[in-house]
Amino acid sequence: MRAKKNLIVQPTWHYFFDHVLADITKHDLLQEALYNTEAEFFEEDVPYKSLSDPLVRSNLIKKYLHEILTKAIFNYSPCKDLLWNCHKKHTPKIEDWEKCNKLWVGLSAEPFQNVSKSNYIFYLCSILITH
Repeated sequence: MRAKKNLIVQPTWHYFFDHVLADITKHDLLQEALYNTEAEFFEEDVPYKSLSDPLVRSNLIKKYLHEILTKAIFNYSPCKDLLWNCHKKHTPKIEDWEKCNKLWVGLSAEPFQNVSKSNYIFYLCSILITH
């Protein structure tokens, strides 16, 4: 009798980014916070002293993306697999990364092409069409 062979397919970066995009799409609070248009992004007028305020809309978006990406880095292959190769002394810990402190939120945001819902949907559709 022949031994049964199992096909083992290693997760790829395609798998990683598919899961990240799915997490972004399913995150209701992020979807509510996203800008509908580029103009809406540019209209956000925040006084300098309030730039690190966690309730500023662009900071909410950064916070939610930080949560999603932290989860992805530590839980989805092949990214999490890269952590195994780190020296134990220098291996990042999820507990340290989960804290979305003012340094993360206070990072300035530049208006890239994917800041609006319409561009995000277009981007997502273009990725889905190519699969």
